[in-house]
Amino acid sequence: MVSLANRLIVAATCLASFANIVPAQNVVRVSGNRGWQSSGLKLKEGQKIVLIAGGRVTHRSDHEEGINASPKGCFIHLGKKNPLPSYPEGSLIARVGASKPFFVGVRWEGEVDNSGELMFRINEADNKLADNSGWFEVTLPGPPKPKQPPQLVAVLSFSEPSDNGFLDAEEKGELSLGISNTGKGDAYGLQIKVEFQTTNPGLEIQIPPVIDKLSAGQRIAARIPIIASQNISSSKIALKIWISEANGFDVDPPLILTFSTRALAGC
Repeated sequence: MVSLANRLIVAATCLASFANIVPAQNVVRVSGNRGWQSSGLKLKEGQKIVLIAGGRVTHRSDHEEGINASPKGCFIHLGKKNPLPSYPEGSLIARVGASKPFFVGVRWEGEVDNSGELMFRINEADNKLADNSGWFEVTLPGPPKPKQPPQLVAVLSFSEPSDNGFLDAEEKGELSLGISNTGKGDAYGLQIKVEFQTTNPGLEIQIPPVIDKLSAGQRIAARIPIIASQNISSSKIALKIWISEANGFDVDPPLILTFSTRALAGC
C-alpha cells in the first residue's frame, strides 16, 4: 500500500561493464502500403548518417500482375504524382521532419539538411499504396559511443490524489521517475518499459517518449500517468519498470513497485 505521504522509493544503479559494450543498431520496417512512417530516430541539422536498406515490395503500378521491387524501385516506371517524380516508382525514400524527401535506395550516406524525425515511405502516389504488399527493412545508425561509461541511477515513487493508500476507480495517479547519470560519460536513447506482474484490465499507463540523451551529471524527471477506469477491480498491483540505454548501460536490476487499486463501492 503506497500513498503520497508514504511513498515507496526504489533505487537501482547501472553496473554494466564499459569494456563489453557493443553499439546498438536499430532496424525499422517500412510497409509498402502506407504513407510516411516514423523511424523513431530524431536527427539534428548537419548530422552524418548512413542508411542501409533491403527487402522487397510488390506494387501494382498499373501492372495487374504486380512488380516486385527492391529499395531501388522499378526503373521502367516513373510516376508524376509520386513524392519524387523523377526517381523510380516503388523505391525507398526518406525525409527529415518537414523537409523535402530524398532518394535512399539500398544505401544513403550524407549529412541531413535540417533537424527533425527521420521518416520513410515508398516512392508511389498515395492512391496506389493500398494494394501493395511487402516491406523494406532499414538499418539505422547506432547511438554515439561515449568516451567514458555513464552510470544510471533511477528513483521511483507513486502517488494518488485522495492520499488514502488506494488508486480508486476513476482516479488518475502518477509514477514519478527520476533518472540521474552519475557516470563520466553521456547516456543515449533511454527507453522506459512498464511490465505488469499482476493483471488488471482497468488500468492504463501512458509511457513517456524515448529520452534522446542524458549527459554526465544530468538528472531528469519523468511523470507517468496511471489511470484507473470506472470498472477497475480491487487488487494489489505489481509493476516492473525497465530502463534501457542504447549502448547497453541499462538500469539493472529493474525497478519494482506495488500498490493497491479499489473498485467502486458495491462493485
